Amino acid sequence: MTAAGSVHASCVVVEEAGVLIRGPSGAGKSSLSAALIERARAAGLFARLVADDRTRLSLAGGRVVGEAPEVLRGLIERRGVGLFRLPTLGACVVRFVVDIEDQPERMPEPDAATARLLDVPLPRIALRRGDPEAAGLLLFTVRNWPARDREASELAFAPQHGKMMRSAPHAPVQRNGRPMAADPDLERNEFCAKTA
Repeated sequence: MTAAGSVHASCVVVEEAGVLIRGPSGAGKSSLSAALIERARAAGLFARLVADDRTRLSLAGGRVVGEAPEVLRGLIERRGVGLFRLPTLGACVVRFVVDIEDQPERMPEPDAATARLLDVPLPRIALRRGDPEAAGLLLFTVRNWPARDREASELAFAPQHGKMMRSAPHAPVQRNGRPMAADPDLERNEFCAKTA
């Protein structure tokens, strides 16, 4: 594993996808993290805090790994209230980058949909600062990204190139030549277990 220091960002894992949330101080990284965890759990999904405000990034097997600095592990700040303890996951593979911005582009250019962390390209989205629907939009994006764009999903799952493929337009996604199961979460978990 190659260490690379920490960045000013929060990190949450939803199912198997690590989500790195970047933004300036006071942008709402902690609030978005907490709201994303709450929305995911309400939808019956596994979700945990990995790091709040500072995330240590490293490279392992061509994947970006995020974890909390030891002194901050398990803590999340709620501005104006203080620090709280939340159940955490020690580390995760970062699959998405989220930037909190004052005025994100309504229809971003294709190159704005990619961020590079430790020279690894990852899918990126920008969310408007203070948007009450940001957590819902982020959860929708994380759960539906592979169906949105094959090239972008391959950026997120770079070590698994060739193991995900799409059939004809408007047909269900296929994996290893099989139609996707009726329960996409079951299929995704099965696929991730086989390719981990």
